[in-house]
Amino acid sequence: MEWNQLALGIVTAAAVLGLPGAAVGIGLGLRGLWLAAATPMIGVAVIAVASMIASFLDVPWSMWPVVAIAMLACAVAWPIGTLRGRAEFLRDTNSWRWAPLVAVAAGVALLVVRTLRVLPSPELIAQSFDNVFHLNAVRFILDTGRASPWDITTILRPDGAEFFYPNAWHAIVALIAHTSGVSVPIASNAALVVVACVVWPLGAVVLSRVLFGSGTAVVVSAGVLSAGMAAYPYMLIAYMGTYPLMLSIALLPVAVAASAVLARVAGDRVPIGIAAVLVTSIPALGSAHPSALVMLSILTVPLATIAAVRVVARHPLHRSRVLLGLLAYIVGVCTFALVARPNFDQPNALRTTAAQALGEIALGAQGGTTVALVVSAATIAGVILALRRRRASDWAAVALWVTVGGLYLAAVGPDEFLRLLIGGPWYSDAMRVAAFAPIVIVPLAAQGAGFAWTWFSGWLMRHTHSRPKLRVIATTVASLSVAAVVLSSAPVTSADASLRATFVPTDDPLATRVGVGPEEHELIRIIEDVVPKSDVIANNPRDGSGVIYALTSRHVLVAHMLTTLDHDREVFYAGIGAAESDDPACEVAQRLGIRWIVRFHPDKTLSADDRFDGLEDIDASPNVELARRVGDSSLFRITGCGFE
Repeated sequence: MEWNQLALGIVTAAAVLGLPGAAVGIGLGLRGLWLAAATPMIGVAVIAVASMIASFLDVPWSMWPVVAIAMLACAVAWPIGTLRGRAEFLRDTNSWRWAPLVAVAAGVALLVVRTLRVLPSPELIAQSFDNVFHLNAVRFILDTGRASPWDITTILRPDGAEFFYPNAWHAIVALIAHTSGVSVPIASNAALVVVACVVWPLGAVVLSRVLFGSGTAVVVSAGVLSAGMAAYPYMLIAYMGTYPLMLSIALLPVAVAASAVLARVAGDRVPIGIAAVLVTSIPALGSAHPSALVMLSILTVPLATIAAVRVVARHPLHRSRVLLGLLAYIVGVCTFALVARPNFDQPNALRTTAAQALGEIALGAQGGTTVALVVSAATIAGVILALRRRRASDWAAVALWVTVGGLYLAAVGPDEFLRLLIGGPWYSDAMRVAAFAPIVIVPLAAQGAGFAWTWFSGWLMRHTHSRPKLRVIATTVASLSVAAVVLSSAPVTSADASLRATFVPTDDPLATRVGVGPEEHELIRIIEDVVPKSDVIANNPRDGSGVIYALTSRHVLVAHMLTTLDHDREVFYAGIGAAESDDPACEVAQRLGIRWIVRFHPDKTLSADDRFDGLEDIDASPNVELARRVGDSSLFRITGCGFE
């Protein structure tokens, strides 16, 4: 039953992202691979804008605001699309016309295999630090009908102080749940499947095609290799549950590809539709995860530099103006990177020596993963081929790879100043920077793998020219073998095992960031049955109980570990254990409707938080009585404080 629900959620997710984006993309004149790859980007942009306008107009969040904004976008897109024709950019000239479809299909199929291997059951949640907020934000949207980047922060600021928080992931998952009727966990997992298994390989293939042409071997290799990256997409979920960052990285290759087209490093034509794709990437990436927008701006610097060099070579008299413009652009990007950063960093992030980091960059093992020999060899071969051929697109591919490598080196290296200065947009966290590396690795690796495959095909043709059946068998066996090796490499299997462990219910805080084991899940089901929706449950979010809201729609007093406590909550937690009926803690309980207290595995929290010390011995308080207990997790009913 749950797998049927997941299938329904996946179809709904594809429609939510695909239909608005495709309508606008067709209007812009996009066709073929570009249309398919740009559709999710445009869809996210439409959803992001719709969420803000709907909140401003006090319209409940649903597909109707999305449809309205998509129709307005189409009204603008269709006239724009007629300005310079509707021909597909980069038509195939020397390759099998179905190569992009085969490439994407290969990537999708292999990533689906990976996903089924790591997802034990569709209704399970990733027990990770960030995912508690993401699931609760989706529930908040479903309960309130408000999905803007400022609305969802109410979960973290009970006092009403709003701030911007990227909302695209939460708005999308809420649409999936609202439209299909599936649960929040299944909607979240459905979005994960679509983003990781469809959006990501589409972007990887289109970027590889822009940089290295439409040759069949290169394009198909890009699709296969997109499924063989350890650092992305699943490491982010196992690491911190950073679903919004995962979404933004899946979208980023299309934006980089559009930037390369606009910089004319991959040809001299700049269709208006490609320029529009880059424009839509601003709201899409900004609402998915602003750090991806910072990364895009940084990656455009080498593209702009290559474009400037080419312009100067053709028009020497314009050298001063071109170089001055390039300098101004670089200063603007640096300023943006310094300003657009969070006000805190990840103090316990991955650190290593500069030599170790350089080795990881060279071998594609960022994030401290082991080396995937096939991918590493293909990447090195791709770099060598690009440096030997020296086309503008070759320089661009190598420059993009070096740029991301430099950012990773600064974030993971021993110099604290560089870590905070350069890694700041990514919380000075090398693991988050490492997740961007596959974007620039896949095209180079595809170039190297494509060269190897072309050589192998030629050798096979020479030795089997009179035996076509043998050639077909050998080609099939070689293709399946390469796919199996890519999918079963040590870093990939290790990353997948970490993700599977994150989804398997456990109350072991050392196995997951948030322990919600089988006993806690059973207690959550009981809570859904016995606690009225109007009641509030007091909790210590450090024990994982914050997910109760997401899974049951029953309000908890503190939904996330990073939620600030207002005066009322401080008073309640400090005094509820021994409060008399006329004490401030009881007055808060009456006013806020706090009728229950939940405590998950009290001796197995990952870290202490003295703000919630008042709940440590709550079972001995005269104000409560035990309502349910499952293992060492308990639900208490508040019977004191004047409650009947």
